[in-house]
Amino acid sequence: RSVEDDTVIKSNLIHNNSEGSGIYFEDADDSVIENNTINHNYWNIYFFNDSERVLIKNNIISGSDNQGIYVGSNANYGVIEGNKITDSGSIGIFVESSDYYYLGNNTVSGSGDYDIKFHKGSIGNSAKNTTFSTILIHANAYFAIYNDLSLTLVDTSDSGFEGADVKVVNDENILYSTL
Repeated sequence: RSVEDDTVIKSNLIHNNSEGSGIYFEDADDSVIENNTINHNYWNIYFFNDSERVLIKNNIISGSDNQGIYVGSNANYGVIEGNKITDSGSIGIFVESSDYYYLGNNTVSGSGDYDIKFHKGSIGNSAKNTTFSTILIHANAYFAIYNDLSLTLVDTSDSGFEGADVKVVNDENILYSTL
């Protein structure tokens, strides 16, 4: 448990705390959790009560009884990136009453209820290149998912793409068209 700012937890094996958290931060700003294996805890990672600007990066998080990562009560402006989160008893990543979280390049799977959940007035949250199967977003929460599409056109003639049209289709729905 940490209540100190600027805490770094790096390259550890944290496991088998069935009655509590593998990592618990309360009012601990600017903390980093990186390159750890965290498994078989009640909560694998728990951030609470104004723990702001937290970075959770490149961890293997598995087998929690409840949540893989829990963020709650004004623990704002965090980054959860490059993690593999599997087999959480309830929820893989749970953000509650906390704003401006970015989820990037994570894989979340095998959660009992939801892989990702945003609850109770969480705003400004987004994800890019994060893979998950199930999600719940509360009516008072905001979450945007971004994916990149790279399109390369190659002109092997001298027409300079004259008359070329582009259409992006997903399941027979036109998402974009220059027509």
